[in-house]
Amino acid sequence: MGMEPAWLIRRLVAALMVNLALAAPLAASPAQPTPREVEALLATLRLRDGLITRPEETIAALGSAPARDALAEMAQAMQEAGSGADGWRFLMATSVFDMVGAEGPGPALTLYYNPWTDNALIAEWRERGGTFVLADAEWLPADLIRVPGGEVDPRPPWLRTGDARSRALSEGMIAVIDAFEANFGTQAARRDWRGHLGLEDRAAVAKYLAPVLALRIYESQLRIKALAVPAEGEDPLLAPLRKSLVALIRVATSQGFAPLVERAPETAPEMAAMLTAMAPVTLEGLAPVALVADRDEVLVYLASPLTSDFTIAARFGLEGEAATVPRLRQLDLVLYAASVAMARLEGPAAPVTTPAMPAAGGGNRREGGKRK
Repeated sequence: MGMEPAWLIRRLVAALMVNLALAAPLAASPAQPTPREVEALLATLRLRDGLITRPEETIAALGSAPARDALAEMAQAMQEAGSGADGWRFLMATSVFDMVGAEGPGPALTLYYNPWTDNALIAEWRERGGTFVLADAEWLPADLIRVPGGEVDPRPPWLRTGDARSRALSEGMIAVIDAFEANFGTQAARRDWRGHLGLEDRAAVAKYLAPVLALRIYESQLRIKALAVPAEGEDPLLAPLRKSLVALIRVATSQGFAPLVERAPETAPEMAAMLTAMAPVTLEGLAPVALVADRDEVLVYLASPLTSDFTIAARFGLEGEAATVPRLRQLDLVLYAASVAMARLEGPAAPVTTPAMPAAGGGNRREGGKRK
């Protein structure tokens, strides 16, 4: 279950080199966002915040019937799966987002992508009187953005491999963003985003896709709840792991990562330097968002709802006769923006067009929180 720190470091260093190479021309001729682009970003953030903190009020206040109905159907699916309003918090607070069309003219689209569940939510914005109004929205498995009309794997990319999970996490996100930007780079494509993705039949989406998407969220929440809330008869690993994570978060948010990297002997020196440089204030709200356990180790991802820029991967070795004593072995920093910047060096993605909505399925389910 290695995290391949060398791969991550290569991406971070390459992204830094890109930024340094571009610094001079950007300083001479800075690219300033237009008022329209700023308003589009603010609308994206307002929707995210509203769905995290007050989803029912946010949905009810929407002026567009298609958008209001679509989000209400999503909320109903999460309610039926067992998540309720907490489903919105998990989906949106741990999502990254991207936008196309903010420069105008015509509609703009926001992609909210949750890498832990591989769920995506697309929001369509229309400009009215200088502000952006949510005109339509839909959620779907991110596999259908990567390859419209393709197969849907119930597992997120980071659980589709037994190794290099942080690499799979970044590559899955990059593939979604690349496909989103490549396929919706024109006004015509953005106007027909439902057609391109095979989502014209909203009843079919509600029947075939919504239950799968809602279940993904609920299962992820259950794994985190098992880690956070003690229960009678729980796995004997959970109590000591819970204690270790509480201590890790307390130290990180008060003192930073300097004391922690000293206790994680397999952390690469370059990665240790980057983690140590992080100010504790940037880690406010740090909490587990995903985990996977094998026979001899546990990998826990932590993130803050205040930012969608990064996640921290903490790998614990399991010691003791029953392999229930966690020992911190390795820490990694997964910087989303740096991963995307590196991908930009490798060239743009080509548009993929196969507008058809398949039934959700494909792949073999693996429970991320169970030891094999």
